[in-house]
Amino acid sequence: MSTKDISLIKRPEKNVLYFISDLHILDCEELIAKALLSFISSIKDDENSILVFGGDVFEVFVGGSSFFEIFFKSIFQSLSSIKGEWFFLAGNHDMHFGKLISKYKGHYFDCPFIVELSSSRVLCGHGDLVDDGDVGYQRLRSFLHSGLAKTLIKITPGKLLF
Repeated sequence: MSTKDISLIKRPEKNVLYFISDLHILDCEELIAKALLSFISSIKDDENSILVFGGDVFEVFVGGSSFFEIFFKSIFQSLSSIKGEWFFLAGNHDMHFGKLISKYKGHYFDCPFIVELSSSRVLCGHGDLVDDGDVGYQRLRSFLHSGLAKTLIKITPGKLLF
């Protein structure tokens, strides 16, 4: 990946960015899921903020299957109430559900991006891109993010992926 592949999101009117990653939520009844819902509730009225999820928020969430949407519905409903903006960056445990993110008023990315706020720039990325020397993993990642994998995931029932 080169720097020309990194999107720049300019939001000079915003002054706060929250970054959350690697929660690995399995169920909305888990303590970590309840803490996330509480956090979202505490910032939902802040129009000057941006919430970024840096991937692996869910232990498994691949494709836009209604199975996952229903399973994690309370989280998505909470996110849709945010007055600021929110972004989701695909991780290696959750990917290929950009349309679902858009449905709940979010923005979806599958590669790093930069957010420019009123007084700073923040590079947002998922850690699975850090070790580019791990050729085997990078090949697996390329496949998992490929059109072929996306198609296979799309036709596989959500219950089989979870």
